Amino acid sequence: MTGTGTIDEDSSQVEEGSSTMDEHSDSEDDTVSDFVQTNPMMERIRSTLYQQLLQTRDRVKLEVREQEEVLKESKRAREDAGIELYGMQQNLSRLQSNLMSVDRRYETVSYERVEGQNKVSEAKQKHAKRAKRAEDLRREASKKQEELDALLEKIRQAKKYNNAMKSEVAVTRTAANKTKEDLKAH
Repeated sequence: MTGTGTIDEDSSQVEEGSSTMDEHSDSEDDTVSDFVQTNPMMERIRSTLYQQLLQTRDRVKLEVREQEEVLKESKRAREDAGIELYGMQQNLSRLQSNLMSVDRRYETVSYERVEGQNKVSEAKQKHAKRAKRAEDLRREASKKQEELDALLEKIRQAKKYNNAMKSEVAVTRTAANKTKEDLKAH
């Protein structure tokens, strides 16, 4: 096995060697082990593999640290999101409570508005009836006033006639009295 062989060739050689190794005894295993430990080329391979293992370990440790940092950030973000969600839920609860209060107030105001409109309608009807009654009373009062004025005119004319008659009667009495005295004196 040389350093210039490809991986596929090395693996095929290892497979061939493994089938023959089953046939060998433990003493041969010790020989191979001695060879691996004492061969300078194997030392270089071991060193290279060790360096690769160290680099892989360092890379994996770095990736683990990065993943742990990402995990910490994710946990922190989740906690922050949970806190924010709790605050939003509290705000939502407050808003729902306010909405329910506004709905109740709206229903109350709507009911009061309908009641108020009904009262206004009733008041307008009463006002219309009273206005009609007042107009009827004004017409009646106007007729009565005309009748009263006509009666007062008749009374005035009757008084005038009475005064004229009293005056005529007084003149006639005076004339009669004078005629009576004239007749007595003659």
